[in-house]
Amino acid sequence: MLTQLLVVVCLVGVGLTETAYKCPPEVSGIRYAKLHVFGKKCYQIVINLSKDFQDAQNYCQILGGNLAMIRNEKENNFLAETIDKIYQFRYIAFWIGLYYSPQEKTYMWVNGLKATNEQYHNLEKSQGRKNELCVAMIPKTRLWKDYYCDTDRNFLINAKKGYICEYPAVLNVPTTTQRSTSLPTQNAITTHVTSTTNKITNQPITRKRCPIKHSHNKDYKVFENKCYVFYTLIKSTFDMAREYCSSLRGSLAMVKSKQINTFLQLTAAKVLNNNSISDSFWIGLKYRPGWSSAGYYWVDGTPLDFSNFEHARAKECVTFNPVTGKWSDQECLVSRWLSRVNKFSFICEFKAIES
Repeated sequence: MLTQLLVVVCLVGVGLTETAYKCPPEVSGIRYAKLHVFGKKCYQIVINLSKDFQDAQNYCQILGGNLAMIRNEKENNFLAETIDKIYQFRYIAFWIGLYYSPQEKTYMWVNGLKATNEQYHNLEKSQGRKNELCVAMIPKTRLWKDYYCDTDRNFLINAKKGYICEYPAVLNVPTTTQRSTSLPTQNAITTHVTSTTNKITNQPITRKRCPIKHSHNKDYKVFENKCYVFYTLIKSTFDMAREYCSSLRGSLAMVKSKQINTFLQLTAAKVLNNNSISDSFWIGLKYRPGWSSAGYYWVDGTPLDFSNFEHARAKECVTFNPVTGKWSDQECLVSRWLSRVNKFSFICEFKAIES
């Protein structure tokens, strides 16, 4: 039985110093991650959190990346050798960001570009089976093969595989610890919020910050020793959102008091843009008959004491409306057999740390 393992793998490219580039800070915060750089790319090889093709792409996009778009033989060899020699998963297929488009009648990368003739050399010819439209790499052979994109339990098709995410590496610019009193940095956004008296509880919150950095995401605030992060870049399933928060040593937000609920509503009005403010957000509340008198419980196992439901229909998962502050329960799986799922933005919470 494999233990949960997220491995971010990078390698130093030719002509680059070892400190020229690094993986983005939001990737470096992932649990069990080892970081190196290959050229100007950071690769995350997800060993055993298998997913269908689109769910894998959604996971990569949460951090501002994509499934790996392998541009040349050097990148292909690096990824194959890393998986084969270091992690010894040589026969397991890993999704990459390539799929067949019936509309274009050719293979396309997830960024919208067509595959080149050089890249076609790595692709095994299809065996002629219909609907095998998504591509995975076999490390042992270093070749690519097309597979079914989605799991279909009716036809006993399991499309879940490991996958490789790709992120742009960032310049490894040395930083100083000197703080400016006139120009706040990104981290100072949290510091500024937490150094004032909170208007909801009238209690001072000082010297607290989020334990992780989000260079592409400024939608985070600290309240009552918790850091709350609004993820709006991609819609996710409940399980994927929960899994992602957990990978960063956090959890889906547990709104256990009226004060927290009001804080999230007021914060959303400040940090979310006009498009995101209309979204619903997964929170860490689930329903199970018989769990408690209400049936609802938080993802840390505690029962529901405070609630703010607009709709409570004994459905399995719950979302938060940032405009009204109300909750609504949702079906996690609209159809379990067809694997159609509800996807929403989500809020993670982390234990705040001293600045």
